[in-house]
Formats: sequence, C-alpha cells, structure tokens
Amino acid sequence: MAVEIWNVDYAEAAITRARATAGRRKLRHVVADLRALPEETFREKSFDVVVDKGTMDALFCAGPSSVQRFTAELRRVLRPGGMVLLMSGVATGEEILEIFRNWTTVLDGSPYITEEGEASINLRSRLFVFLRPRDDDDTGRQRHPASEP
Repeated sequence: MAVEIWNVDYAEAAITRARATAGRRKLRHVVADLRALPEETFREKSFDVVVDKGTMDALFCAGPSSVQRFTAELRRVLRPGGMVLLMSGVATGEEILEIFRNWTTVLDGSPYITEEGEASINLRSRLFVFLRPRDDDDTGRQRHPASEP
C-alpha cells in the first residue's frame, strides 16, 4: 500500500525548515491556509487521515470563524470515514467535542492511564480522534466502540 505524507503549514519559513530537516523521507511540503485550502491541490475526499498538532489551538485563539472554516476544510478533504487525530492544549475538551459533535468520536481527549499507572499522553494536552461522517446527514453524534468506558 502506497502512503503519501503531506506537510502543510501557513508559514513559508516553517515549510522551508521542514524540507531541510526531512532528510530522505518522502514528504510533500505545501504552504497553504488550512482555513481555505486550494481545491486544485486539496481535492475533495482525497485524504484518509489528518494529524493536527497545534493548528486547531492556533485557530482557536484566532476565533470561532477560523475554527469553523478549518473544520469545514477537514470535512471537505477527508474521505467518508476518514480520521482526524488532534492534539489540543488550548481548547477545553468540551469545546473540541462540541466542534466535532457530528463526527464519530474515537478518543474524547480523556487521559489514558495504563494498568501500570503510566499516562499515555501529556496530561496538559489532550488527544482526540474523530471519524468523518460517512454521509451528509449530520444529525447525531456517534461514539466509536473504542471510546466507550
């Protein structure tokens, strides 16, 4: 199975640095505003997974409009059933869950503690995983079996 990894950032300087540090890894580096992705580059329903480690936090600080536009772009570029892995330390868990209320929640930001007492994530940040709805009916929030207590 071929895997294509994209590195997308709003800042040209961040992309330049990422290119320099990528070494032999094959990444596609793109400068783009995640709130308004160019449709010719980011085709509808073309991604299986999106990993976000800080973008939602930055956009959350910019205001609700930025968050809504980013979330709409996630929905546009992800295939039905596609996954968003999101690390957040700025927004509360309730705020993130509300933003993704019509997506299937796989992980809800709660810390996972192993039987040995080890935390699986930084307790100041929360890991969320959501699946894009499979159809255009966003009437209800679903929970993935893995997120059940």
